[in-house]
Amino acid sequence: MSPNGRKTAFNNLYTAILALATGVVCATAVFVAVKCLSDYGTIFKIVEAAG
Repeated sequence: MSPNGRKTAFNNLYTAILALATGVVCATAVFVAVKCLSDYGTIFKIVEAAG
């Protein structure tokens, strides 16, 4: 503990892991949006039942 009573982080390992995970999630969302746009011409579309 630090002198003011707060717990201090030993290192920024958890912060780095959280930043990496957030970056991966954002990159995946961008990839899916670009893939949908290139394949279907739109990002969001209501699926219509054929038949």
